[in-house]
Amino acid sequence: MSKLKLAGPALLFVVFLLPSFAQDAPASMFAKQVEHDIAALSFQLSVGAWQELHPDEKLELMHYNHGKDHYEADLGMEFYSWCAASPSQSPSTFGRVALFFVPSVKAGALPPLPRPGRASIKESCRMQALHYSVSPEIPIQDLVRELSSAWGAPSGSLSGPRDISLHSTAWDHEGVSVRLEFRLDYGPHGRPDAPVGIVLYAKRDALPAVTCFECTHSYPFPLFSEKLTLLMQEAAQIAAEDPALTRQIVSQSGPIEGVRSAEDPSLAVIRLRKWLEVPKQRSPQQRAAALLLADLYVENAQLGYATKPYVEPAEFYKGLGAEYDKGGNYVHNFLDQAEKMDDGGEVSELAGLWALSDECSYRDERSWPDVAIEKAESFLAHFPPDQWTPYVHYALARAHSAKLAWSYPGGDAESVDNNYIAYPLPSAARDHERDAAVEHFRAFLDAKPEGPEVAFAWLEVWRLIAGLPPSSIGWGCGGE
Repeated sequence: MSKLKLAGPALLFVVFLLPSFAQDAPASMFAKQVEHDIAALSFQLSVGAWQELHPDEKLELMHYNHGKDHYEADLGMEFYSWCAASPSQSPSTFGRVALFFVPSVKAGALPPLPRPGRASIKESCRMQALHYSVSPEIPIQDLVRELSSAWGAPSGSLSGPRDISLHSTAWDHEGVSVRLEFRLDYGPHGRPDAPVGIVLYAKRDALPAVTCFECTHSYPFPLFSEKLTLLMQEAAQIAAEDPALTRQIVSQSGPIEGVRSAEDPSLAVIRLRKWLEVPKQRSPQQRAAALLLADLYVENAQLGYATKPYVEPAEFYKGLGAEYDKGGNYVHNFLDQAEKMDDGGEVSELAGLWALSDECSYRDERSWPDVAIEKAESFLAHFPPDQWTPYVHYALARAHSAKLAWSYPGGDAESVDNNYIAYPLPSAARDHERDAAVEHFRAFLDAKPEGPEVAFAWLEVWRLIAGLPPSSIGWGCGGE
């Protein structure tokens, strides 16, 4: 890769002007074009600087329509890291797309948020990657040879199984990873024919890191990240039942992850019946805490079956008072009872948090963002500020973001023949959802909580006030 020593902005402009390689063979032209463009990656040009150098290119802001462009998957990039793309309008660049990413920030060192408007995109989004579509008529071996002359021998290669028909060659040099991928069309005799598609992509190794997987959900932190441990511990302490039985109930009451020993259904029924036999002389708060843990147990306990036929959990738990709808879904009546029994108290607050955290309890004719907004607003109105309040603001912000996301094509991840469906909102309604999401993210940030979700919340506010779509929401029962 070329090592450039620049003497100032004027020379920078000259260096990144579109070069002319018309006299070279196509493979050589392409290799020189790529080498020339990759030199710009080390400078992490802003959107504004790139547009000044390439005024013919039309900027595309971040969108959800992944059926339109495939560079997100090729780059292995997370959607919510992307800011904008600048596709070249010139055939000499072989279908180049310059990709810009949102600012990289860290919790504990968050910069001030910019003023609302698109100006922040031009100033803050930085070029981190390039994506090329190459004509399949150019011989692959010529491309590999020409690119190797620029970067040396490939650092790796991959030939996938025949059903994938993917072949990849890689170079890694001076903090930039380059991948040349092509797919082969196998003929009737099993022999590879000409490639049907060629893609080259280059990205800086220091791409902005994903803040945290949990941040893409709407669960109130730290309930989700702590696997409900804090909630269960607090409820168990209030219930004050037999310690051995409490440990058995709690061990099966968290979200199912990894390997967990299965409960025999008959033993599970015996255990739950004993747990629910809370003496009537106990306080309403203690009985409510027991009901809350019973709800978690019915929802999450992993049942195992030594004999067939399989029997639905509903058949075991109905006799203990658990209620189910016509589809066999538990309707969380134990949770509702706990919330009413300790109306306005500590257990009622924990029950409200669990209701916000369990996406499958949002069974309603309305969309889950509307239900989530109603639940979160009711929670904030009923309980005084405490350690949980910032995280309810976080969940409320994500629910408003979801309504906004659904108004964009592809925002609901629902498609018909790769054409994504939007649920449009009037302009005023979109503005309301955007403003509400910003308001509650700011309330979360103002509380100065700790954890990786803080940087994610800052970036969400940055996107929203810049006029970009919010990041996609990984929430909703069944992946709604």
